[in-house]
Amino acid sequence: MGKRRAVPSHDRPPLDPGFGSGPRIVVQQFLPWRFVRRTPFSNPFHFRALSNRDSVNRTFGNVYEDEERARAYATLQFPGTYYLAFRDLPALIRRYNRGSPALDFGCGTGRSTRFLRNLGLSVVGADISQAMLDQARALDPSGEYHLIRDNIAGEFAPGSFDIILAAFTFDNMPTEAKADALSALRTLLASDGCLLLVVSAPAIYVNEWASFSTCDFPKNRHARDGDRVRIIMLDVPDHRPVEDVFCTDAQYRRLFKSAGLRMLNVQSPLATGKEATRWVSETRTAAWTIYVLGPVALTM
Repeated sequence: MGKRRAVPSHDRPPLDPGFGSGPRIVVQQFLPWRFVRRTPFSNPFHFRALSNRDSVNRTFGNVYEDEERARAYATLQFPGTYYLAFRDLPALIRRYNRGSPALDFGCGTGRSTRFLRNLGLSVVGADISQAMLDQARALDPSGEYHLIRDNIAGEFAPGSFDIILAAFTFDNMPTEAKADALSALRTLLASDGCLLLVVSAPAIYVNEWASFSTCDFPKNRHARDGDRVRIIMLDVPDHRPVEDVFCTDAQYRRLFKSAGLRMLNVQSPLATGKEATRWVSETRTAAWTIYVLGPVALTM
């Protein structure tokens, strides 16, 4: 299998430099998560499914508490296809955000937390990995990072956040865990707040990309909701396959409805072809889906 490499990250264009009071934001500084081989049903918090636990974070056992792994995670770069996942977020946040308090759900070592703060938001990063949060605090001593000890809904007051970002947090969760997490996040949203989910589109598992390969996994083409799918990352030395949990747009929409969330917008970001990166499928097929969700108004 031939490797396709993206051009160096410093050649890529930055995100919208005019939004927020912080410095200009280059995507590679903030794109988290998919860089390690994950065990089945691990999510971007690097958790492993455990059948004998309940609640959102108790559904998973953390496999990345190791401090050395957390340090390595904090220093990795994220070129190529990941750029498209974050490129459009500043404009979406500017359009739908009604306030400043923000939650980065599954913050890891804080890249996406710093991303939000540089857009002018007052943000809290939350994760269950103490090792990851130690790295986040070392890199960002002035940042606010919260260890999730129980269900995320019980960690903050209801309606605390005007905006919540979950970047790739749902890719590895089993369906039941997705439902629990969405319901918990719905509780934390302000009445006019918005939840942004960045997830892997089904197409990512059946195409070749600047940053990923799936040609070794023909079974991906027959995946249904809840099935495991495999993908190889080309931007890291470790090319052992990563496992995600397949989820279609229709399934996500059912989960949103059940959680009391309504669709405000959906984006499928494509490359323009004018970027410096050597795209493979990115100009014609979207690797990512961005859902913008709001709470359904409660009726008495």
